[in-house]
Amino acid sequence: MGAHKEKYYFEFVGAHGAGKTFMYHVIAKQQLLKPHKAFYPGQMKRPAVHFALSCPILAIKNIRHIVFVAGFFVRYVKIRKINLRVLRTLIKMIILHPYYKRFDFDVLLKDDMLHMIQRIIFKRDVKIEEAFREYFMHFIYLYNGLIFVDIDPEIRRERFKRRFPGESDSFKATREVIHERAHQQSRILRRVVTTQTIVPFIVLDGGSDVKMNAQKAVLFINQII
Repeated sequence: MGAHKEKYYFEFVGAHGAGKTFMYHVIAKQQLLKPHKAFYPGQMKRPAVHFALSCPILAIKNIRHIVFVAGFFVRYVKIRKINLRVLRTLIKMIILHPYYKRFDFDVLLKDDMLHMIQRIIFKRDVKIEEAFREYFMHFIYLYNGLIFVDIDPEIRRERFKRRFPGESDSFKATREVIHERAHQQSRILRRVVTTQTIVPFIVLDGGSDVKMNAQKAVLFINQII
């Protein structure tokens, strides 16, 4: 654990299979943001007991955000198993974000709060873009910058075929439905991200070379921090 200092948060947004995770892994593992210390959540070793003890306090401190997410789901989302999983994940992320600030890093790179809402099955009469915008504006305080990674549908489908080696056909079929919905709704989320003027953003082509995209993301991040 390090001393208190300013920390920056950059979220990678876009459809599943766009290359977001590979990109921020390259940046963090190779420390391309030196002298700034960049991390992604998987690199942070959080003791299970310490995290469990911290959860109640962090949940209380962030109760208004948890209430917002719960209300968002009540108003806009169908009662489905996958939606309940997304809700559970989002509540965990609300708690994890302030918990991560205890670690010694300058820049946090990840895909979560905006990434997960692309999976949601909305009620039929919901205007999804308006719902996404409401959600984004509530959590806008989190972001120092956004990296939206676009992807051609055909490239996404080819990557999907190689993504789950050894898994059953039924598992792949279920995941394909989720990935396809996330891709369609990522188009809507892109409009939300690229039409707002509060948080700096960059749009990258996920079909391009990962290292080249990582360098573009590094340049973008360095301009902000």
